Amino acid sequence: MKLFIVVEGESEKRFVQQTLRPHLRLDPVAVEVRTGTTPQGSPAYGGGSWTKWLADIRRCLVPQGNRRVTTMFDLYGLPRDFPNLQSCMDTDTNKMATALEDAMRQQVADDRFLPFLMRHEFETLVLASLSHLRDLLPTAKHAAIDALSTVVGDAPEDVNCGEATAPSKRLIAAGIGYSKLLHGVPAVAEAGLAPIVSKCPRFKAWVDQLAAL
Repeated sequence: MKLFIVVEGESEKRFVQQTLRPHLRLDPVAVEVRTGTTPQGSPAYGGGSWTKWLADIRRCLVPQGNRRVTTMFDLYGLPRDFPNLQSCMDTDTNKMATALEDAMRQQVADDRFLPFLMRHEFETLVLASLSHLRDLLPTAKHAAIDALSTVVGDAPEDVNCGEATAPSKRLIAAGIGYSKLLHGVPAVAEAGLAPIVSKCPRFKAWVDQLAAL
């Protein structure tokens, strides 16, 4: 079986390669990570549009055969052309993510497609790895991480998803000089998936789904 994982950008790609794939015990031949590509195959990193993502998902599903395609997109900051985005708006981000996954599934219309939206964004996993992020930072920044840990507790998926309260915004506001590539991806890699899935049930359900393939 070939598994394609369509992600938003370079950070998510590194996460899949460094952390998710070893956890699933999949070798490079069994899984291919796409960061959203143009029809010519050149990379188109970050954000973009649902139209672009949909085209790439459909390319991954051709030809017919023993292959699966999944996504790892952020619920926070979805592009405006995302299907049913306005009608699925909900203060309960778990319900909202599920409804939007259903909208993706209906548009792709292929049983081999396994849609997933991160609640709320990649930094949700970073909030689940704060002790490891702390180890990457100078001692002067540790107090800020400890304060953030107190606020987040053991439920990083339950934080708010507003412009000032999304996980990435909280990390930036902490004043630690947070960088997704320099700090986020390494912190998650150091933590490994075991402690993360224990704090992120929605993310765990997706990982379990992939592991069961």
